[in-house]
Parts: sequence; C-alpha cells; structure tokens
Amino acid sequence: MVVLFCIIPIAFSDKTGLPSGRPEPMVFDLVDPLGTQKGEFEINTLMDYSPRTGQFQWSPEIEYSFAKGHAIELELPVENDSLSEYKMALQGTLGELLQKRMIHGWQIIGRRENDEKEFAAEALYIND
Repeated sequence: MVVLFCIIPIAFSDKTGLPSGRPEPMVFDLVDPLGTQKGEFEINTLMDYSPRTGQFQWSPEIEYSFAKGHAIELELPVENDSLSEYKMALQGTLGELLQKRMIHGWQIIGRRENDEKEFAAEALYIND
C-alpha cells in the first residue's frame, strides 16, 4: 500500500498584507498559532524513519480554525502500517497583553491508544 501526502502551505495575512510574523514554535506543536484567523485550514504530516530498526512512523494531521483565535486538530499517529492512536486537540486564545507583545491561550489534548484501549487528556496554559 502506498499513501502519498502533500504538505499544502496556506498563508494568511492581516489587513496590511503581511504575514502575522508570529511563527508556530517548534518546541511545542500548537494546533495553529495563537490568535489565528477564522477559516485557516492546514493538512500536514510528520515522518520519521529509522534505518537501524526499519521502523517508520508518521502522523498525518488536519487543523482548522473554526473561529477567531480558536482551532481544532485531528492527528492519526501511525507506526509502520498500524494506526497507534487517535489524537484530538482544541485550542483557544485568551488575549494579548503588554501592548500585543504577549499572547496567551489554552489547549486541551485528548488521545485514545489502540493497544491499551485507554483515553488520556491534558489541559495546558500557553504563553507566548
């Protein structure tokens, strides 16, 4: 079975026509950058292959901003050819502080592991 995924970059800008200038941090995977605009949509995947073990892991995800500052994500982590878990995240922006130099929000992540049939959830406060 061969599955191909394309990363489709979709960029949005404010009224000035310039991108927001606030990239998503690579330390933590946000659903979308805090303060995102309504209607933003992204499909992407993370891939990892170990030549030593032959193990291939990938995690396709779909992200959608359903309201200004609020987004949802569905992620499907796969190990080799088996779906290992279902992962859903909901994120919201609380607001901006310090003359828009700081933005903060929250994220709730839920996951269900297939092998153990367990559900886990985390709630986070995000400050950028």
